[in-house]
Amino acid sequence: MGGLKRVARALGVAGSTLRQQGWATASPARVQAVMDDPPDWSIVARQNRSEKRARQHRRRGRESVARRLGVSVRVVKERHITPGDSAGLCAAAPDWLIVARERRRAQAERERADAQRRAARVAEERELAEAYLRAITDRGDTDAWAAGVLHGAGMHRIDLGDGNVVPIVSPPLRVVR
Repeated sequence: MGGLKRVARALGVAGSTLRQQGWATASPARVQAVMDDPPDWSIVARQNRSEKRARQHRRRGRESVARRLGVSVRVVKERHITPGDSAGLCAAAPDWLIVARERRRAQAERERADAQRRAARVAEERELAEAYLRAITDRGDTDAWAAGVLHGAGMHRIDLGDGNVVPIVSPPLRVVR
C-alpha cells in the first residue's frame, strides 16, 4: 500500500501515531489486519483525533459568531450562543450584548494604543542604537548620553551587524582614561 501518510488516512489516525507504534512501512496485509481487528492504540487514536476535530470545529464556530456579533469569544462561550442565535441577536441587541460590544471596542482600542507605543519605543531605541554605533565608528569613543539612555532603556549590548556585539556600559561604570 505504500506511504504511511496514505495508510494513516485510510486507518483514520495521524501518521505520527503509526511511527510511534513502530511502523516504518505498511504492507497491504498489515493494513487490512488493522482494519479487520483494530488494536487498542488505533481505537484510542481515532477517538482522540475525532475529539480534536470537534473542538476545533466548535472553536471556529465560536470565533465566527463572535466576529459577527462584535464581542469576544469568551462571551459567546459563556452564554452558549450558537450560529443560529446570532441573526436574532444582531437584529435586536439586548443590553448585555451592547455592554459586551463596548468592552470589546475598548479592549481593541487599548491594544491599538499599546501597539503604537511599542512601535514608537522600538523606533526610538533603534535611533539611539544607531547614534551610539555612529559614535563608536566615527570617534572610537561612545557618547555618554546615548550610552546612558540606551542602558536605562534596558539595552545592554548592540550587534554591530558584522558579528561583533558591543556592550553598552552605563556612564557611572565607565572607566575614564
